[in-house]
Amino acid sequence: MDTVDWKAVRTRLDALRRRDVDRVVFGASSHGYELQPPLTKGELADVESQYGARFPEDYRTFLVEVGRGGAGPTYGIFPLVRVEGVWRWEGDGAELVSQPQASFPHTSAWTPDFRERGA
Repeated sequence: MDTVDWKAVRTRLDALRRRDVDRVVFGASSHGYELQPPLTKGELADVESQYGARFPEDYRTFLVEVGRGGAGPTYGIFPLVRVEGVWRWEGDGAELVSQPQASFPHTSAWTPDFRERGA
Protein backbone atom coordinates (compact mmCIF):
# COMPACT_ATOMS: atom_id res chain seq x y z
CA MET A 1 0.00 0.00 0.00
CA ASP A 2 1.31 3.46 -0.86
CA THR A 3 1.98 5.86 1.98
CA VAL A 4 -0.19 8.97 1.78
CA ASP A 5 1.27 12.34 2.72
CA TRP A 6 -1.81 13.53 4.59
CA LYS A 7 -0.11 16.71 5.83
CA ALA A 8 0.26 17.87 2.21
CA VAL A 9 -3.51 17.75 1.61
CA ARG A 10 -4.17 21.14 3.19
CA THR A 11 -1.19 22.66 1.33
CA ARG A 12 -2.56 21.37 -1.98
CA LEU A 13 -6.03 22.65 -1.17
CA ASP A 14 -4.59 26.10 -0.42
CA ALA A 15 -2.87 26.07 -3.83
CA LEU A 16 -6.11 25.02 -5.55
CA ARG A 17 -8.05 27.74 -3.70
CA ARG A 18 -5.58 30.37 -4.95
CA ARG A 19 -5.74 29.08 -8.55
CA ASP A 20 -9.53 28.71 -8.75
CA VAL A 21 -10.54 32.09 -7.31
CA ASP A 22 -13.79 32.12 -9.33
CA ARG A 23 -14.67 28.59 -8.11
CA VAL A 24 -15.21 27.23 -11.62
CA VAL A 25 -14.11 23.66 -10.81
CA PHE A 26 -17.22 21.53 -10.29
CA GLY A 27 -18.25 21.55 -6.63
CA ALA A 28 -15.77 24.25 -5.56
CA SER A 29 -18.52 26.82 -5.11
CA SER A 30 -20.07 24.62 -2.41
CA HIS A 31 -16.98 23.37 -0.54
CA GLY A 32 -14.69 26.36 -1.24
CA TYR A 33 -11.61 24.14 -0.85
CA GLU A 34 -12.19 24.19 2.91
CA LEU A 35 -11.92 21.21 5.25
CA GLN A 36 -13.67 20.76 8.57
CA PRO A 37 -11.34 20.37 11.57
CA PRO A 38 -10.01 16.85 12.23
CA LEU A 39 -11.64 14.56 14.77
CA THR A 40 -9.82 13.81 17.98
CA LYS A 41 -8.92 10.17 18.54
CA GLY A 42 -11.60 10.11 21.22
CA GLU A 43 -14.23 11.42 18.80
CA LEU A 44 -13.21 8.82 16.22
CA ALA A 45 -13.56 6.07 18.83
CA ASP A 46 -17.00 7.47 19.71
CA VAL A 47 -18.13 7.47 16.06
CA GLU A 48 -16.91 3.92 15.47
CA SER A 49 -18.55 2.75 18.69
CA GLN A 50 -21.85 4.36 17.72
CA TYR A 51 -21.86 2.65 14.33
CA GLY A 52 -20.39 -0.64 15.52
CA ALA A 53 -17.73 -0.59 12.81
CA ARG A 54 -14.04 0.14 12.49
CA PHE A 55 -13.48 2.38 9.49
CA PRO A 56 -10.79 1.59 6.90
CA GLU A 57 -7.35 2.68 8.11
CA ASP A 58 -6.84 5.37 5.44
CA TYR A 59 -10.21 6.95 6.26
CA ARG A 60 -9.45 6.82 10.00
CA THR A 61 -6.12 8.56 9.41
CA PHE A 62 -7.78 11.16 7.17
CA LEU A 63 -10.36 11.93 9.86
CA VAL A 64 -7.79 12.54 12.63
CA GLU A 65 -4.97 14.10 10.59
CA VAL A 66 -6.70 16.06 7.82
CA GLY A 67 -10.36 16.76 8.54
CA ARG A 68 -13.79 15.34 9.28
CA GLY A 69 -15.03 16.30 5.81
CA GLY A 70 -15.36 19.23 3.47
CA ALA A 71 -13.40 19.79 0.27
CA GLY A 72 -13.07 16.81 -2.03
CA PRO A 73 -14.17 15.47 -5.37
CA THR A 74 -17.36 17.03 -6.77
CA TYR A 75 -19.33 18.55 -3.87
CA GLY A 76 -16.81 17.35 -1.30
CA ILE A 77 -16.52 14.74 1.43
CA PHE A 78 -19.58 14.40 3.66
CA PRO A 79 -18.59 15.96 6.98
CA LEU A 80 -19.08 14.00 10.19
CA VAL A 81 -21.01 16.10 12.71
CA ARG A 82 -22.43 15.40 16.15
CA VAL A 83 -26.03 16.52 16.56
CA GLU A 84 -27.67 16.08 19.96
CA GLY A 85 -25.00 13.52 20.90
CA VAL A 86 -25.37 11.47 17.72
CA TRP A 87 -22.72 11.33 14.98
CA ARG A 88 -23.89 11.49 11.38
CA TRP A 89 -22.74 12.52 7.94
CA GLU A 90 -24.30 15.66 6.47
CA GLY A 91 -25.03 16.60 2.88
CA ASP A 92 -27.21 15.59 -0.03
CA GLY A 93 -26.96 11.82 -0.31
CA ALA A 94 -25.32 11.36 3.10
CA GLU A 95 -28.04 8.90 4.04
CA LEU A 96 -26.25 6.45 1.72
CA VAL A 97 -23.49 6.10 4.33
CA SER A 98 -25.76 5.94 7.36
CA GLN A 99 -25.03 2.24 8.01
CA PRO A 100 -21.26 1.70 7.64
CA GLN A 101 -21.44 -1.53 9.64
CA ALA A 102 -23.61 -3.17 6.96
CA SER A 103 -21.95 -5.58 4.56
CA PHE A 104 -21.06 -4.01 1.24
CA PRO A 105 -23.55 -5.45 -1.26
CA HIS A 106 -21.16 -5.70 -4.22
CA THR A 107 -18.58 -8.43 -3.82
CA SER A 108 -17.59 -8.64 -7.48
CA ALA A 109 -17.17 -6.15 -10.32
CA TRP A 110 -20.42 -4.28 -10.78
CA THR A 111 -21.55 -1.56 -13.12
CA PRO A 112 -25.21 -0.56 -13.15
CA ASP A 113 -26.98 -0.77 -16.48
CA PHE A 114 -29.01 2.41 -16.42
CA ARG A 115 -30.75 1.43 -19.65
CA GLU A 116 -32.63 -1.25 -17.69
CA ARG A 117 -34.14 1.46 -15.49
CA GLY A 118 -35.15 3.67 -18.38
CA ALA A 119 -32.53 6.32 -17.62
